[in-house]
Amino acid sequence: MRRKKSALPFWLAIFLALSILLLTNLHILVSIRVERTGVEIPAYAYRTPIIINYSYGKFPLENYTIKITLDTASLIKEGKINPSCSDIVFTNSSSWDPREWKVRYKYWVYNCNSNETEILIEIDKIPAGSTKPIYMYYGIHGVVEK
Repeated sequence: MRRKKSALPFWLAIFLALSILLLTNLHILVSIRVERTGVEIPAYAYRTPIIINYSYGKFPLENYTIKITLDTASLIKEGKINPSCSDIVFTNSSSWDPREWKVRYKYWVYNCNSNETEILIEIDKIPAGSTKPIYMYYGIHGVVEK
């Protein structure tokens, strides 16, 4: 006598396929909702490392101001920095994601749109006898200044 095959595996396979399809679509809907209601993150186009050499120092420095000179006129002409230099930021992180930046350094820009722009950056700590990398990010995508 032949045994009748159970229809359960067939219906189980259909149920699993529909469940996976529904869960996948639900995931896509949730992802879209998060993107639309999330906070926009500025996307910087450029990063320049700056190495502070304090290898000769015998005492640590705190809240120390360094000066860099930068040709912002060329960067503005190339469309990499906006004309007021307001899309520059300094941090100690090499990550492109601003949410991961734990430190943003205070800075002051003098004579923007010049080939000798002076920028003063206040650094929180520079250990004695060390080098310290910081990073300048600039050129926010999608921001146009007139």
